[in-house]
Amino acid sequence: MNKNKISLLAVAVALGLTGCWQKEIDRAPPSSKPEKPEYELPARQGELMRLATAPIAGQVTGMVVRDDSLLMNVKHPNSNATGEVPITAGVITQFANLDLRQIDVDFDNSSWPTTAGERQTLWSTFAGLEIIAEVAEDGLGDIQYVVDKDGEAELSDELESNVLLVADDGTQILYTAWDDNPGAISRLLLDKNDQVLDTELVDLSGVAGTAGVRKGNLTPWGTPLFAEHGATETGSEAPTLTDWNKPLEQEDAALPIRSESDIADRLDAYLGEGEFPNPYRYGYMMELTNPEGEVSVEKRFAMGRFEHDSAMIMPNGTTVYLGQGGIGGVLYKFEADSANELRSGTLYAAKVHQDIPYNHPSLVSFDVEWIELGRATDAEVEGWIADFDGIDMDDYVEGQSSYLTNADVLAWSVGASHYPSVAEGGNPTTAGLAMDDRVVFLETRQAAKFLGASAEWSNMSGLTFNTERAAQAQYGSSALDEDVTQAYAYFAIPTLSHQMVWAFGDIQLTTDTGYCGMVYRMPIDDNFEINRIEPALFGDKKYPDHNEANGRCHRDSPAQPSELVVMDDGRVLVAEEFTALNQGGHQNAAVWLYDPYKE
Repeated sequence: MNKNKISLLAVAVALGLTGCWQKEIDRAPPSSKPEKPEYELPARQGELMRLATAPIAGQVTGMVVRDDSLLMNVKHPNSNATGEVPITAGVITQFANLDLRQIDVDFDNSSWPTTAGERQTLWSTFAGLEIIAEVAEDGLGDIQYVVDKDGEAELSDELESNVLLVADDGTQILYTAWDDNPGAISRLLLDKNDQVLDTELVDLSGVAGTAGVRKGNLTPWGTPLFAEHGATETGSEAPTLTDWNKPLEQEDAALPIRSESDIADRLDAYLGEGEFPNPYRYGYMMELTNPEGEVSVEKRFAMGRFEHDSAMIMPNGTTVYLGQGGIGGVLYKFEADSANELRSGTLYAAKVHQDIPYNHPSLVSFDVEWIELGRATDAEVEGWIADFDGIDMDDYVEGQSSYLTNADVLAWSVGASHYPSVAEGGNPTTAGLAMDDRVVFLETRQAAKFLGASAEWSNMSGLTFNTERAAQAQYGSSALDEDVTQAYAYFAIPTLSHQMVWAFGDIQLTTDTGYCGMVYRMPIDDNFEINRIEPALFGDKKYPDHNEANGRCHRDSPAQPSELVVMDDGRVLVAEEFTALNQGGHQNAAVWLYDPYKE
């Protein structure tokens, strides 16, 4: 096609169809849904056992399975808890003398906590609790503060994930992610008996700080890789927050100028006077190089910018699967150009094809089609990011955006030769420039959606697999005794909502599990390809002792699963989010041990 014709088409689309597109993306789900189908639910595959419960208002994160213990965090518990061993602040802790290899799902469930003291601690009938570090003024709190809107330090207990490195002499380095704004990564040096020898915050100033850090994993080459949740707007059909650099209206004109965006405001305070945050510097995977020495942090720009929740790095060192948190998320795949090197590669987005029409989530599987979005290097993307440096609240114009717009993404998606002008709905920075692939890596969700990917998942969480099992199934050799012929990856959906339960789109599910959530599994095929998504676990709203109006999920099934760990034997640890009772959660968020192979 002639380039001029492409350009004219793009301008026509930007001018004439942007309004239609906006009507399309703003439409609410239909008021009436198809009649609920009749179905017979399948029996649960495998067996499930409750292992522990978190304190009221808290939840378990950062699970690391060791030979004789389960290391984990407890985040945001009730600060007014009382009892013999209350947990009133975020902690890094463990169940000591707990060998999960000796725990069978045929054992009785750990009892639900019954006393006030049991409800306000990390409770299990299988093992005793040992606290390694606690958020406090004289403890772990010394290394973790976030900066509030007034530039003051405040304590945080949003401990999210752990990556553990163990030296030959038993010395341990524990990296912990903090899901706050600004976010942080702490580093604890532990002896072989888990006594804290040293604590420090990883210096993130070289990457302009971070906006919320989620799940972390160890790459096959030994570096921690953390997911940055970023500065995008959950569930929005617009690209970057339109109010990012919009000044907040204040009655007192003498007060410092603030942004209407809470995230921008906090990052502005973190960066200090004279440097307003560039939103395109946040929302990437972050790799910690030289983790056993003078650690350095590098954001992996070529892996896309969105609400990263977690990543799976396959044993080949080139294939990475990426899960997007928030509403209307996408499943992504990154194919690196070289093994054990994530600085360049090609990004793909998944379009799913539902097996059967609108139906109960436990009955519905999906085929996966991969759509290529684009290829780039970190250096190339950082150049595009730098084009938006220096924009601040003085540049805000009502009715316009200082950043990439839907018109920009749309022009790219139809093959336009140039970016649209501001009058055509574009932004001042790229207006009239020759088209490139920056929208793929700066507004990844929108680029994927405009090319037909399924941007409909509700808060995809805990994307994970077991490296040894995947290697055994692919290569036929690993450290495992078991002969694994099929490995699986898993992810959780804490609450089935929004696009997942609408009666149009790629995903069309009933609300039967709703706020009780789902766990899905994905077979890992030859060459570490993922081509199928299947239901594994689903929550049950039919709680026997309460009517459904109470919003309670059955206490013998998961409620809002959020974090997953696949063990070497194929069993899966499932930790729940904490939510209020009227939103479906258990009063004490549980940790489950799931054996998918148990008859």
